[in-house]
Amino acid sequence: MGVGAVRALQAYLAVRGMGPSSHVFLYHNKPLCKDLIYSRIKAASERVGVKVSSHCLRHTYTTQLLNAGCRVTSLQKLLGHRRLNSTMIYARMHDRTVAKDYYTAMAQLENRLALATETGEPDERAYLLELANRLAEPQLDLDARLDLVA
Repeated sequence: MGVGAVRALQAYLAVRGMGPSSHVFLYHNKPLCKDLIYSRIKAASERVGVKVSSHCLRHTYTTQLLNAGCRVTSLQKLLGHRRLNSTMIYARMHDRTVAKDYYTAMAQLENRLALATETGEPDERAYLLELANRLAEPQLDLDARLDLVA
């Protein structure tokens, strides 16, 4: 939890006082249940005219952390998932993040290719362009394409 969340929780516990169990959140001196949380979120959603659900909040939480640079394996632990595939359902990346990752990777590749050319190694860029041009030839049969790719 962040510092703000810890402070808010401490303030809440100071006002709430001791409860009958170790649960943090209570309603009528009983632990909160998921149905109450669901109904409260739904009621607030209807009141303000914005469709929100606990599931939607979970998606937002995960997406925001992912786009802020949190590793997907860390998110997996935070969300309590056994399998990474379950976490990936929630992990929706913004186009900006995808574009940033793409341009960062491309800059590194171009840097490597430039270094290879400067050190006298074969020009990988020219070789790759030649392969791509040959693959684009319409009269090339499947076996020839597979040989080029190999």
